Amino acid sequence: MEKTVQQSPLKELLNGVTFMTFIMLAAIHIPVIGWMCYCFVPLPIIYYRLKLGRKPMMILMTLTMLISIQMSTGLSIYTLIVAELLVLGSVMAEFIRKELSADETILYTTGILFIAGFFGLFYYSQMISTGMGVILSDCLNQYIAMNSNLYRDLGMSEEQVQQLTQALKYALIRIIPSISIAFLMVSAWLNLLATRLIFQNSQPGVPEYGALNCWKSPELLVWGVIASGAILFIPSDSLQILGSNILIVLSVIYFFQGIAVISYFFEKRKVSKPAMYLLYAFLVIHLPSVILVMGIGLFDVWADFRKQNPENNEPPDIQSGFPYDWF
Repeated sequence: MEKTVQQSPLKELLNGVTFMTFIMLAAIHIPVIGWMCYCFVPLPIIYYRLKLGRKPMMILMTLTMLISIQMSTGLSIYTLIVAELLVLGSVMAEFIRKELSADETILYTTGILFIAGFFGLFYYSQMISTGMGVILSDCLNQYIAMNSNLYRDLGMSEEQVQQLTQALKYALIRIIPSISIAFLMVSAWLNLLATRLIFQNSQPGVPEYGALNCWKSPELLVWGVIASGAILFIPSDSLQILGSNILIVLSVIYFFQGIAVISYFFEKRKVSKPAMYLLYAFLVIHLPSVILVMGIGLFDVWADFRKQNPENNEPPDIQSGFPYDWF
């Protein structure tokens, strides 16, 4: 029998609908970073599933879809994104209830949702008799056009705006698969982090993930980085696209490992929580810092910054972890 906490369903429902509406409005109307708001669409779904049960979760999912369709004036690529993220929340909640590890929860959720998203997009393309490539290209055009106004407001000339938007479109259309996987991985990661914060002192809780700031990716993955990097130098457009997509997905994994290293040393040096929050926010939103964190994660394979190899005499003694105990 499910352990859920039943309390003021109407109030909970109104709070959930309000939160979802705010997220979608922000995602649609905030330039450049607005799409990041979509990452938190799964959070109320996870909350409802864990605290109130499946029926309230399904009601919230249905109402959210209706709101999304109304905002988009019908079915669109944006309603498909919202639908996929709602399903992501429900899938993650089930994995959390089954007490899978953090790695398994993120990996399985990402795999299931990527496959489901592909078939959902394929079905939608058949419904409107339009190719999948055309749908994705149109979506990119809308996103880039919205950001073009921001570039103009920043003082860029029309020629510079056109050059930048063309370059963005050319680059993004080639890496859509890896961007989709990366988005799902980061969404799952952020929502697991937020869920652990929400339920850390309540019942039902979430699994105890242990010393996750000592987490390391499988060492074999480094060969994937080397191979995909080498592929980029082959004068073949299709191989370069393949290498770029593999490299982006692996970069996200090494970003997680880099954050693990940073979390470990923050904890070890007893950095205050307000300072940690500011530093984490800076590391996540500042592009050069993101690349630096990825580099730290990659070189941790050889440097072993946390001294975790068996031959080292100083095993890690930090009992909180990457990255689910930032709070």
